Amino acid sequence: MALLQISEPGDSPDPHQHRRAVGIDLGTTHSLVATVRSGASEVIPDEAGRMLLPSIVRYLPDGRVAVGYDARDAQADDPGNTIVSVKRFMGRGVADVARYGALPYHFLDAPGMVAIETRAGARSPVQVSAEILRVLRDRAEQALGGELFGAVVTVPAYFDDSQRQATKDAARLAGLNVLRLLNEPTAAAIAYGLDNAAEGTFAVFDLGGGTFTSRSCGLHGACSRCSRPTATPRSAATTSTRPSRRIGGRAITWPTATWATRAGSSRRHAR
Repeated sequence: MALLQISEPGDSPDPHQHRRAVGIDLGTTHSLVATVRSGASEVIPDEAGRMLLPSIVRYLPDGRVAVGYDARDAQADDPGNTIVSVKRFMGRGVADVARYGALPYHFLDAPGMVAIETRAGARSPVQVSAEILRVLRDRAEQALGGELFGAVVTVPAYFDDSQRQATKDAARLAGLNVLRLLNEPTAAAIAYGLDNAAEGTFAVFDLGGGTFTSRSCGLHGACSRCSRPTATPRSAATTSTRPSRRIGGRAITWPTATWATRAGSSRRHAR
């Protein structure tokens, strides 16, 4: 995959200045961080070689915060202090989160957006998301050997202004300079176009942990691999978006797991 150079109009990047930047997918179920090395993108693993980070945060009795696999392992034992799928609550109020049904959290009607009562006190979705982003930032800085200049963070196409601003606030709270927010389906379309030198209109289906989005994207312009400095830059234009906030991975896996558990229990009793 070729490297995209993103610059503001009138700015000319210094070719001798080395700046470390990453792309972050802050997902409902899992998150990850990636960078570009030698013209190719690669996901940065943790010390155990795992690419994904479960988007789960747990507030411990001793004041520490567990993020990722350790938090996931304690989810069943401490559900009220283990925040899962916090992305669904970004920029939302109490009335908005009520549609998710029974959840093991005590929500507070705080100014701006809902807050979650934990043993560490009230925590907003911005603060919880910042814990996830902080772990990804530390992982990247350790792997790249220095402080990050900035990050491009992907967001769902249906995110409104308040949800996008909440994502920016979370990143800044985690010590990240947000270079740009990029819609998830658009990121997929751009990646496909760069790898295949493709142009035209493409349908992108994004089945995430909490939502399902279909988007029509047009890729236009010269091939990103073209060596001519006067080549027209590639562009990605969205022509339509259709999100469903009730269909996602969790909407499939939870009913499936419940059915499997009940079926297994019935068979044991039948014996």
